[in-house]
Formats: sequence, structure tokens, C-alpha cells
Amino acid sequence: MTKRRNALIAAAALWWAGSAFAIEAKDLKRALDGGGNWLIEQFDLKEKVFGKGERAKDVTTVAMCVKALCDNPRDYKETSGPFISEPVKYLLSQIGEDGKLKGANAAKPDAYALVAEALKATRNDAHSAVLEKCLAAGRASSGCGKDEIAQLKWEIACLRAQIAALPPEVQAVLPKGPIDVVVDSGPSGAAKLRAQQKEKAEARAVEVLKLQRKDGAFSEDVKAHAACLVALNRCYSELK
Repeated sequence: MTKRRNALIAAAALWWAGSAFAIEAKDLKRALDGGGNWLIEQFDLKEKVFGKGERAKDVTTVAMCVKALCDNPRDYKETSGPFISEPVKYLLSQIGEDGKLKGANAAKPDAYALVAEALKATRNDAHSAVLEKCLAAGRASSGCGKDEIAQLKWEIACLRAQIAALPPEVQAVLPKGPIDVVVDSGPSGAAKLRAQQKEKAEARAVEVLKLQRKDGAFSEDVKAHAACLVALNRCYSELK
């Protein structure tokens, strides 16, 4: 069990691997402000989603956008405006009474993972019951149970979905193959792990920031842009 758990932790840590580069949390916050503003500008009040076309209505796109904004340092919530409340309503409308997603995403674990992550990010207890049903349906679709290993698999599936949405330029710099991860117990092991996490967060932030334009966008594709924000939000939480 321990070996399997460590292997899963190592797989999840691939998301963060990279070379060291000094960057401060305030730099990330500035980039996240610009990126968040650009995403909000893409909100279509009539269609209740971000961007245009059928792809904009896919639950994975909507979920990525909701998570990107709700995890933003500005702490957007449903009360912040229709650019959060309406997409959340849309996500809820795509979850059946049995917790299953409607349409083509009904059999895709990564879609469930992203929708669940988006609902969690709202920090709205009113969605708890629906969230639990969605999680149960998602785990069932992936063959996962409820033990610790299943939870790690679930989290890795969500990370993979986020990585897949990133622009090709960012995906190209993601490391290939295993890396060493500190799993020692005690203060020294925790301190070393913290230092590793910060270093990897800095490196990943640098790669993503290379894509940002003056208008705040990381990509013309709304989902790819939101995925970049999700990545930077995670880096920011490690560095602040």
C-alpha cells in the first residue's frame, strides 16, 4: 500500500517539476488579476457561459473557468456577479438527480473531476448534496472506491485534465518520466518537501507567465486560458 501511495504522489508531483527560478507572489497576483479580468470579459450574459459556440457550453470548459475565478486571489464568489453565479447554475443543471453528468461527458472521469473541483471552489455549502452525488457518480465511472488510494487517483485524474487543457507551449515543457519526492516524516522532511514545492511552483509559474499577453490573456481559447489561471492559482498558493 505504501509503495503504491508513494507512486501516486510522485505522479501527481509531475505537475510541479521544473527548474528553479526566483519569483514573488506579488508578481503572480498581478498576472492573475489581469488574467481574471480577461476571463470575466469573455462571459456571455445571454448564454451564461464564457466564450462563444458549443465548446463554450461543455461542462469541462465551464468548470475550468469557474475554478479559475473562484481560486483567484481576489476570492470571487457567486455573490460577486453573474459571471460566477450563472456558470455555477449551468454546471448544476448538467448534473442529474443520480449525480451523473448529462450528454457525452457522462462516462468521462475527468469531466466529473473538473465539475467537482469547480463546485468545491465555490465554497458554497448549498451545493454539498449535489457535489457528493457527482463525486459518487464520477468515482463509479472510473471504477474508484472511497479509500485513500482511490482519492489520490481521483486527484491525479483532475490534474491530468487540467494539464491536457493547457496550451501546447506549456505542455511541451512539462517533465517526462519519474522524479524524486520527499515523503520523510518529521520536521526536517516537511521542511524539505516545502522547499521542493516552492521551487517547483516558481518554475511552473515562469513557464506559464511566458504566455501572457498585455491584455491579460494566456490563450485565445477560453478553456486553455482558464487552465493557465488554475495553474498559476496553485503556484500562488505555494508562494504567498
